[in-house]
Amino acid sequence: MKTSIALIVAADENNGIGKGNDLPWKLPSEMRYFMETTMNHVIIMGRKSFEAIGEPLKNRYNIVLTRDINYEREGILVVSSLEEAIFFAKLIQSQDSSTYESDYIFITGGGEVYKQALESGIITHLFFTRVHHTFDCDTFFPAFDWQQWTVIKETFHPKNDQNPYDYTIYVWKKNSKFCYNV
Repeated sequence: MKTSIALIVAADENNGIGKGNDLPWKLPSEMRYFMETTMNHVIIMGRKSFEAIGEPLKNRYNIVLTRDINYEREGILVVSSLEEAIFFAKLIQSQDSSTYESDYIFITGGGEVYKQALESGIITHLFFTRVHHTFDCDTFFPAFDWQQWTVIKETFHPKNDQNPYDYTIYVWKKNSKFCYNV
């Protein structure tokens, strides 16, 4: 099975994804979706995203992308480029396939890492949650050509007692003529 490189993100109606290095909303069921979707996978995130979480995400192999060559934290692999992160993610999956699923490598943020990944042309899938509200954000999901993508799954979630905003989870697949191999 070929490994796909996927982005997973939640964004408001203006593509806002963060404020002050944190999520601007609380949606426990969407967070559970994120956790369940990325569980037992290799994940790649930027340093700021990692520091916002504060510790490696459990039951995932955490790769952190940073320009700081001296950055070290227990429980993560530190790399300095997206290409290096993808290389190690594939290596880890191939060497430990009983622990880490090989269907996807997930890029989990933040904004600059999403931008690099989309511009590189290596992303084949977007796990994209649209929060149906606008928030005061200082970090945004980058603009890109949505016409190169097709929705393969869509699930609407109405607000409820625990989740104060409506949201829709989409899974997008990049049209094959726009995909690049890594």
